[in-house]
Amino acid sequence: MKVTLSVASLLVPLLEGAEPGKFLYNDQAAWPTFPAIPLGSNQCNGKQQSPVNLNSDEYACKPDIAGYQFFAGDCTLGDYHFTINDHGVKASVEKAICEKPKMISPGTDKVYEIIQFHIHTGCENKFNEQGCDAELHMVHLAQTGLAVPRTSSEQELPDLAVYGIMLNGVDEHHEAFDSLIDSWKAVACSTGNCTAASSLSAILTQPFSPYSLIPTSTDTYNFQGSLTTPPCWEVVNWNLAEAPMRVSFRQILAITNLIIKYSGYRSTESNTIGQCVDDISVVSIAGLSGRDTHPLNDRDVVKNCETIQIDGAFPALLSVTEDVKSGTEPAPSSAALFPALLAAVVVAASTAATLFLF
Repeated sequence: MKVTLSVASLLVPLLEGAEPGKFLYNDQAAWPTFPAIPLGSNQCNGKQQSPVNLNSDEYACKPDIAGYQFFAGDCTLGDYHFTINDHGVKASVEKAICEKPKMISPGTDKVYEIIQFHIHTGCENKFNEQGCDAELHMVHLAQTGLAVPRTSSEQELPDLAVYGIMLNGVDEHHEAFDSLIDSWKAVACSTGNCTAASSLSAILTQPFSPYSLIPTSTDTYNFQGSLTTPPCWEVVNWNLAEAPMRVSFRQILAITNLIIKYSGYRSTESNTIGQCVDDISVVSIAGLSGRDTHPLNDRDVVKNCETIQIDGAFPALLSVTEDVKSGTEPAPSSAALFPALLAAVVVAASTAATLFLF
């Protein structure tokens, strides 16, 4: 199915103030009928759906492959916009003015920039049919105007990559995770009232990159897949860490309670900003906000056992065009050549990913 997605159609939800309807984790069979923008683009019955189960014994480390490269950027915790919705917690950074974290996924020749990360209760993806307590997804959007270019897609939908990490509650404490929990607690609402925001000033100025949460020694599995919420677009370059992130049972309970006890969100409307709007959770009766696994259907899965590299700033050399690399005069960036168009595309793609991905 070829889907043509114009900038205008991507902006419809933003301009009209529309919100996606509710999809229930107890009724995932109904997801293929969930309305999508553009009309007809729901792919929840597709052949490359996520999440999946991976039997680790079936995959050997691929030889002669580059390792994952991550660039932490210079964003602080205060640059992230923390929110809670009816099926999870999320932190968005796409509108922040900072050098955002970036990832180069081996074999793709693309640079992906983080737009948000979020957490589901329970595992979505699995290894050897074994689940976990929660799953963290770092969502990236492919970048244009870089020396490592984005390739065109038959479907003009957002070009996304997710780096996923399983979370397990164990008898140890993950200190860095506390700052995220506190940030989500500060925007949590109880029935009819908002909880008092914690004093976060001391941590908001701290540099923060979600890549700091990646287990120090892990193999990563790469495969093509989909969004795990409607409209389930099959546009995701999935990268799944085999080693779990170890947090305390108390930290797992804190995140789980924020999600399963969700009863509303803080308004962002100018006349009611900060006030709580009543809402209900869509988690399953078991308290899970994870989609069931789907068949691989002969998809290629690459196991990458190379050492993960996390650097600071994104190299300036990779931020220029191929003409610069070849030694000619520095070429103007895509932003300089097409400022209005590029800005519209970036806003539209970010809006689509934000509204529909989680």
